[in-house]
Amino acid sequence: MTTKLSLAEVAEKLKAPFPSGAEQYRLGPTWEREGKMLGRAFAYIDARAVFDRLDETVGPDNWESHLERLAPGTFLCRLTVLGVTRSDVGTAGEHEKEKEKSGASDAIKRAAVQFGIARYLYQRDLPPVCLEKSGSEWSLPHGWRPKAPSNLNVSFINTKEEPVTEGQVAKIAALWGQLFGDVVRDVEAQRAAKEHLKETTGRASRQELSKREAIQYINRLIQKK
Repeated sequence: MTTKLSLAEVAEKLKAPFPSGAEQYRLGPTWEREGKMLGRAFAYIDARAVFDRLDETVGPDNWESHLERLAPGTFLCRLTVLGVTRSDVGTAGEHEKEKEKSGASDAIKRAAVQFGIARYLYQRDLPPVCLEKSGSEWSLPHGWRPKAPSNLNVSFINTKEEPVTEGQVAKIAALWGQLFGDVVRDVEAQRAAKEHLKETTGRASRQELSKREAIQYINRLIQKK
């Protein structure tokens, strides 16, 4: 099927941070310090979030995925978006119970990263977490989520009245993703965020904000924390 969209046109939308409610966290390396068990948390999204992002960005008719099983719990995913195909291999974690499902999901997410989807999560450096013991296993505290930083940097935006660039939109979205975890808590966080934006500023999307309006809106969110 032909389409008027190009990958370059939707690149920033594919790379945009997900609403905070879409991110999940798993436990990475652990260590003991001063009688406490600490661990490193890693953020991730599930395969359904990848599919939703593709549906919303390019439309369900303009992408497809193909999985090839290479070994038990190991898959190759070929992901085609707007006629461009990129691939990667995923494998189930050592302690995963559903290895086939986990391996397939990992392959999908890794292939999606080739298009920039959730790539920012790999660059996130979360602070160590004090772990809780569940039976004989250590785990992240129930419902744990990273705290939004108290001193968010908005110095990349100046106050001249001109449209926000695509790069700045992505950075503003990242700030919103950090803040909306406390502003909007339901599962339809993205929709609620848009409604909140329209009620507060009268704008239908963040692309319509001037740089001054973007600063003012982010400041409002910070003041709610």
